[in-house]
Amino acid sequence: MKLRRILKLKRIWVTFLLCSIFLLPTEPGLANNNTTWAVPEIKTFDFSPKEIELVSENTSIKVTVVVTHPIGIASEKISLHLKKGSSFDYAVDLYRTDKPTNFSLNEVKFEGFVKLANFSNGVWDLSTEPIEAFPPTGSSLRPVSGGYAPKDFRDFVDAENSLLIKLNGFLDFDFTTFVGPSFTADSIITDNKPRNFNSKNPIWRVGEVFDPKDYFELRTRSVQLLIESKTPIVCRVENNVLKLVAQGDCYYKVFTNKTNNFLAKEINLSATVLSARTKPELALPQIQPQNVLGLPKVLKGTGVYYQGYPLLPENKTPSICIANRENITLYSGGICKIEYSVEQSGTNLASDIYLQTFEVARDPQSIAFSLPATANVSSKSLALAATASSGSVVAYSTTSTGICSITGSTLNLLTSGNCSVTATQAGTSTLAPVSATANITLTATKVAAKKTITCVKGKTTKKVTGTNPKCPTGYKLKK
Repeated sequence: MKLRRILKLKRIWVTFLLCSIFLLPTEPGLANNNTTWAVPEIKTFDFSPKEIELVSENTSIKVTVVVTHPIGIASEKISLHLKKGSSFDYAVDLYRTDKPTNFSLNEVKFEGFVKLANFSNGVWDLSTEPIEAFPPTGSSLRPVSGGYAPKDFRDFVDAENSLLIKLNGFLDFDFTTFVGPSFTADSIITDNKPRNFNSKNPIWRVGEVFDPKDYFELRTRSVQLLIESKTPIVCRVENNVLKLVAQGDCYYKVFTNKTNNFLAKEINLSATVLSARTKPELALPQIQPQNVLGLPKVLKGTGVYYQGYPLLPENKTPSICIANRENITLYSGGICKIEYSVEQSGTNLASDIYLQTFEVARDPQSIAFSLPATANVSSKSLALAATASSGSVVAYSTTSTGICSITGSTLNLLTSGNCSVTATQAGTSTLAPVSATANITLTATKVAAKKTITCVKGKTTKKVTGTNPKCPTGYKLKK
């Protein structure tokens, strides 16, 4: 009896403990969830209007931020910041719209109004401070997002998602409308974007032009890059390029004008203008005709120089000769051709192209070739037989199209007329090419037609065939 009482008391105590555990206060959204860790995410971040003209002290914008999380949002308000560049920072709170607060909601809307009474015109960027959510079961650390900004909704560099505040139609955006120059200078305008400049330097010489588009890069298509000269005697502006007209110091300004959206931007620079560039003249060494004896062989000291430095030539006939900065090496007979030139630089114009040529004479050879004076087309073809003194293979060709043709070493006789045939030996690296031409007159004699007659002598008959057939003696023509 006593034992049953003790067991009953134990069951009552266990039940009490279990009920106490389940009835303990819990953080909203934590009960019975097995969701993995996640930070709050912005579903929408919107404000309206997106462009404002400051007309009264009551001007304001409405800001709406919708946040999602699979467990629930812990923040009852979020801080909204409005910044103009790096100098101004204004903060206001956005509050939840669910009343009473329901921490189990997976999607929460925050709203608020920003009065613009003390705001100046310009581009204002909106962002939120971090937002807290509830953690999954077993964790005590609340997930916290980073700060958020609206998504881009307009094509306006550095203001794609910003609030635009204008005063009397002017935005007065302090924006870097251009960057540069691409060359080393005392002053430079930069921003935090990649630069796409070429690497060339301007040529500060009389007769040259300086186009700002070549050395500065616009960051927006809404303005025009302009240039102005402060020393027009040395450098003057024509069609928005700087023309260098005299030696001396050139002082100039590259700028963009003020517009409804942008403030004016400028950079002041200077350069010393030197004398005009000239076209180099080259002196090529005289090279006497050569021969093939001892090939390959080197002709030393044949380099071409400009301002004391040897030029790198361009070899136009590398199978015959190859030149370097100092020498020419001959490999074969023929006409050796080498070009020399000087590229333009900051001190000189590009030179003309100078061509150096000389002959490397090959050993001569002869060819024996002849044709009969005439031939009848009826013979159809004629064998060709030419011999070169070198013993090398001879090739044949004809220009008598329609009269004759050539297949290998066979002359095809096509019709009457004059047929001209050329025999050629192409030569080698040491033997000069050689050719010989022969002519043949082709005739087409008409062949008389043959006929057959029948002759009789008593009971005997005989057939006779010929161009003008006659019956034998004692036979008569059968009628």
